[in-house]
Amino acid sequence: MENYVEFKVRFKEKDLMAIFSGKCLVGKIQIPKEVLMSAAKNRLPEFNSFGRGKKKRIKRIKDMEHGWLGESPLNYYYHESIPKKIGAADVVNVLDRDTKIAIGAIIDHEIINRV
Repeated sequence: MENYVEFKVRFKEKDLMAIFSGKCLVGKIQIPKEVLMSAAKNRLPEFNSFGRGKKKRIKRIKDMEHGWLGESPLNYYYHESIPKKIGAADVVNVLDRDTKIAIGAIIDHEIINRV
């Protein structure tokens, strides 16, 4: 089942020409309070980001020199961004060192949460 929403939009002539030429417009939608009140009375469904649900909240467990370790209710997240200018050998060393730090942080986090 598909739901559609109708908008009545007024454009300035220069904005309309920009749309026809294929450019993007940046703006915002303002909804008058009267429309919101009538929607609340009619119990219309709220906009839910195209059905994607709530955004996952990642709680950071540990911040490292080139990245971070975090957790959500289902997963652990390990993000690392290392500059290329330090060289391949040092990149390998940084990855190895930060992975060991992340492993220790996960173990510490589990111990603290289980006590």
